[in-house]
Amino acid sequence: CRFVAKVAAGAVVAATVPVGFRVPRRLGLGLIPQGGIALAMAVSVTLVYPALPVGGLDASDVLFGAVVLGVVLSELTGPLLTTHLLRRAGEMGGTPADPVAGGRPPDGGRA
Repeated sequence: CRFVAKVAAGAVVAATVPVGFRVPRRLGLGLIPQGGIALAMAVSVTLVYPALPVGGLDASDVLFGAVVLGVVLSELTGPLLTTHLLRRAGEMGGTPADPVAGGRPPDGGRA
């Protein structure tokens, strides 16, 4: 749900807000790995309502588990989506430059 909302909001902003440069339509993909506040809110609900029975289940535990799973998935996929977004926007090349391979000077350490 957060994923879809962030992608949709990014697309709306990219289409409607006039700026002096090209804004990628998939701007919201760069917002995916921002789950810290969701995790903090889930912990808060769990602490305030330690036993909240709903339909025979402890709703606070189910909510906490679902939020943690969502945050973990977004944190794992977020960097890949952000890299894809930066490449499509032309802000990042195909491969990173490697001027200092393995921490050695470009001449191989020979002076």
